[in-house]
Amino acid sequence: MNERNHAGEYNRRVELYEFSTGPSTTGERVRTDNLLKQLWVKRIEVSGSEVAEGKVLSLSVLKFEVRYDQDLLINGTKYFIRDLDGDYRINSVGIKSRAEIELKCSKRG
Repeated sequence: MNERNHAGEYNRRVELYEFSTGPSTTGERVRTDNLLKQLWVKRIEVSGSEVAEGKVLSLSVLKFEVRYDQDLLINGTKYFIRDLDGDYRINSVGIKSRAEIELKCSKRG
């Protein structure tokens, strides 16, 4: 069975950023976000929760499916995705099919 996404399923535009740190004008190290590119993705909601100190915490966990990209496959965990509702850290990158990559992400705090 063919599980490849069709072009219409990539219906969400997100931005891919890279973390970088450098000195400010006062010499203090500051974090800057460098925009690498914009991507069309298929967003998949994944529910999750975690118990910490006896409390159940809701986790914002998502999967984004994108077209195959060599750089994203190799360096994906160094990047983060900016979506309409916030920034998502890329926790893992996997190959879904020959033409698609799956990014497992969690909300940045």
